[in-house]
Amino acid sequence: MSEPTRSAFRRLTGIGRPLDAAWPTNLAIAIATPIAGAIAVGVEMAREGVGADAVGFGVSAALGLFGGWALARELAPDAQATAFVAALFAWVAVLAVPGAGVLLIFVALIASRVLNRSVGVPPTPLDGVGASGLALFAVVSTGNAVVGFVVALAFAADAALSPRHPPSWGWAGLLFAGSVALGGGLIALPEAWTEGRPLAPLDPSAILGALDEARRATDGLLLPGLALLVAGWRLSRRSAVLTSVADETGEPLDPTRVRAGQLAALGLAVVPLLVSGGFPAVAPLWGAVMGSAILLSRAGGVRPVSSATDD
Repeated sequence: MSEPTRSAFRRLTGIGRPLDAAWPTNLAIAIATPIAGAIAVGVEMAREGVGADAVGFGVSAALGLFGGWALARELAPDAQATAFVAALFAWVAVLAVPGAGVLLIFVALIASRVLNRSVGVPPTPLDGVGASGLALFAVVSTGNAVVGFVVALAFAADAALSPRHPPSWGWAGLLFAGSVALGGGLIALPEAWTEGRPLAPLDPSAILGALDEARRATDGLLLPGLALLVAGWRLSRRSAVLTSVADETGEPLDPTRVRAGQLAALGLAVVPLLVSGGFPAVAPLWGAVMGSAILLSRAGGVRPVSSATDD
């Protein structure tokens, strides 16, 4: 990308990171993504026969692979190799979990970039529009308003953490209000809503019924959930000191902001599941987070983020 084009691009977005194939890791993922998609198409054809669904499945698997890699570069910026483990885990989750969705990987990716400042500049108005639109679309797609609340908290943290970015308060408020409005009919309390009556905020029977439904839906997920929390702890511990630098400024990434990005990704992986029990929607994200915690060394990497990925 030429310098004038890069400058114009940066005026539009503070979180977009074009894939620079000049770097070997970027070239590797660029080659692996279509191959992974093609393999997934073959797997789906073997299972279900030839059809358009197989192509769509292949696209989802390819997006899962690439999204898992890109997210890992934000969650563990000093570890290049672990990003490919995360990509593999996310891809396998798409193949192995019926109905697995990759949308939340990209919601987590945007939330973590807003917080990490891995580019080195704050989000632009266009970033706010895009991130808010994607988060609210995810609320509708997953039927879970908690997704929007987590991204709203990410923007609020971006506004509050140093260096502060006050415009992010506006996006946080917009996302919170939008999630409340959409969640009024979508949040996962089906016994209360399908009977045609609104949930009384202080109705103990309705609240306990919703919690019991969520508990039943998450039966058998205790150990994977604990593994995910251990992965988050490991990511946070290895982020105390970072060698990676921001793309545009060359300044070291702030461990506090990187940890906030990790927390946002964990929130998107865990909280919606506890509320609605919809594991397929979070399975690839689980794989990406788990994979991001593997192969982390104590010293971290030696290359800056800008040289490791410009995704």
